[in-house]
Amino acid sequence: MNADDEHWMAWLPGALCGASRWLTAGSLVLVAGAIAVLAGRTPTATPALAAFALVVALGAAQLYLAVRIEFDRAIFARAAARPAAWAGFDAALGRLGWRSTASAARTPEARAAGLRALVNWNAMLLAAQFALLLAGLWVAQ
Repeated sequence: MNADDEHWMAWLPGALCGASRWLTAGSLVLVAGAIAVLAGRTPTATPALAAFALVVALGAAQLYLAVRIEFDRAIFARAAARPAAWAGFDAALGRLGWRSTASAARTPEARAAGLRALVNWNAMLLAAQFALLLAGLWVAQ
């Protein structure tokens, strides 16, 4: 693999991280909507309350994923600037105690696949929040 390929192997996942911010923003809007509905009028139906509470709970999971994805974005941005830096990154993880020094270093492809899985989870949680908010509004009527 040449240096240009290595650059793109790190830059593309970083771009995916940036794009996933829209998923997080959508989640925050849905959480705000669920909280507004709960604050504005208390649904009498228990399923509606449960749906709105789940929207907020999934928002907390979204927040966790957003932090993880943003952390990965910074790492991939650094790797895009210096593609050979992965070895130093793995060594630093070991020295910090964040990863066993005996564990094998991951390839950039494996790292990108892991990041893509996080972004997919982010999208699935957003879809679940949207469905739950609609269901809660339907039941609350």
